[in-house]
Amino acid sequence: MSTWADIDERDDHYLGLAGANVVATEALLALRDNLADVVAAVRRHAPVAAAELVGLAPRAAFEGFPDDVPVPGFDPARHLIEAALAAASPSGA
Repeated sequence: MSTWADIDERDDHYLGLAGANVVATEALLALRDNLADVVAAVRRHAPVAAAELVGLAPRAAFEGFPDDVPVPGFDPARHLIEAALAAASPSGA
């Protein structure tokens, strides 16, 4: 298994994902990719115990997200952009 030191971080690429950066042993990503692709990229180097979403994400980012990776505290009604926009609209839809 690779160590984090073995991962090429040149040109702002990490795990083959453009725009990703490494802090300690966590991958911090600006959401530009489907999250299932991010999990698959990380799994090429290390096991994935859980994921965390900070902020909002588009519904499409979760298409194909692996069922075996928990996202503690994630609530689609609160954390998906589409749901947040619908809740904020005057009609609520």
